[in-house]
Amino acid sequence: MGEPYFTERVREVVLTRLPELGVREVVSVDRLSGGLSFETYTVSTRMVDGPGRLILRREPTGGPLAPYDIGFEAEIYRSLAGSSVPVPEVYLHEPDTAVLDRPFVIAEFVPGEAFVHSSARFDDAGMREEVLGRFVEMLARVHTVPVEGLPCGPGGVGTGAGDEVRHWRQRFAEVELSPRPIIRRVLDVLEEHAPRDHPQALVHGDFRLSNLLWRDGEIACVLDWERSFIGDPLADVAFTRNKALAGWCRIGGPAAERYTELTGYEIDPRRILFWQLVELVKVVYVGMASAASLARGGTTDLRLLSVANASTAVEPAMVRLVDALVSGAKEGAR
Repeated sequence: MGEPYFTERVREVVLTRLPELGVREVVSVDRLSGGLSFETYTVSTRMVDGPGRLILRREPTGGPLAPYDIGFEAEIYRSLAGSSVPVPEVYLHEPDTAVLDRPFVIAEFVPGEAFVHSSARFDDAGMREEVLGRFVEMLARVHTVPVEGLPCGPGGVGTGAGDEVRHWRQRFAEVELSPRPIIRRVLDVLEEHAPRDHPQALVHGDFRLSNLLWRDGEIACVLDWERSFIGDPLADVAFTRNKALAGWCRIGGPAAERYTELTGYEIDPRRILFWQLVELVKVVYVGMASAASLARGGTTDLRLLSVANASTAVEPAMVRLVDALVSGAKEGAR
């Protein structure tokens, strides 16, 4: 679908399918850069009372996290509407591929600013402390949302740690172009040492600064729920301890104590180790899936080459975490 035709189709959808929004004219449809999953567009409009904007998210043709399901993210947003976790309002979810070639969602444009942890503004220790405090408070809100009625994510209802490992074992089998014995060893260890007893909470799955919108010093919106599931809340805490993903925005020390105070969830070191290792497994998976998608013609996005190459750098860390998880289990058995 060419750009002018795509814009015209979006214009038709907005004007005919969403009359309640009061859009008089669609001025432009502009794709936002960044991201390796859903395509995201800003739809600039003219409303009854002045200019406005909408967000359009569309499934890609392929990529490292295929199969994609924009409908799942739309369900999450709708389920969290009115909760203590701020998310965009979903105006339209269209699964019919005949409309814009692929399923898409049109949602509220939430004004705000997304940060990356490497921003120079965070050279100031006071600023980091203030932002980390808000960060922890918002994750606590996510983990204390009632899970009844929420969409369950890829692992199934009430995802256990073992279910999550088996899910990723299956995903690896789908993208493994050549044998990776280290990954099979890691998955075996994870399945053997998977925590059997943990709370069930809404897990975001990608909770970091760049997925939060900030306005006036507060978090105005939590975005990118495509990797969320119902399971162990410490999965998100462990995610923040991956420096490559979360940088300094790490939930440990006083921040971990504050998290426990807000949620009632104690920080279990062995469960943290387990989920840190799972997170590295996901990093390697994304690299392998990127290579497979390019090799099989599922995408022509050459950015995935660097993703595939970079993922191999985590293998030494995986070995260290495996050793720590196994030795910790032996210590506990004495």
